Amino acid sequence: MSHAQIRNDMSNKRKAEARQKAERAENIKKNDKNPA
Repeated sequence: MSHAQIRNDMSNKRKAEARQKAERAENIKKNDKNPA
């Protein structure tokens, strides 16, 4: 694997993790507004 591919893979992982964190935060906000 080339250096560029490794760097790209790492940035994609970071983006995916950031997106998951944001989605989790959004779900928590929604759950606060609508308690089950």
